[in-house]
Amino acid sequence: AYARGRCDELVGVGELAAAAVEAFGEGGRHCADIAAAERLLAAELGPGVTILVKASRSIGLERLVAALAAEAEDGSC
Repeated sequence: AYARGRCDELVGVGELAAAAVEAFGEGGRHCADIAAAERLLAAELGPGVTILVKASRSIGLERLVAALAAEAEDGSC
């Protein structure tokens, strides 16, 4: 609920994120894993778009950040 009103969308990754997505309400989307989140976010990112990745390292979201950064560098998103 904290993020509601502070950002436009919330993408939760993994089983434990489902409750946060539900609490966020409209604009909240849940991805089962990092690959699904990468597909979702890569399709939406472009010039002027900013994302914040906040997570426990236990789920490995640093891999998502690395993948999205690589796509941004090569211009594919």
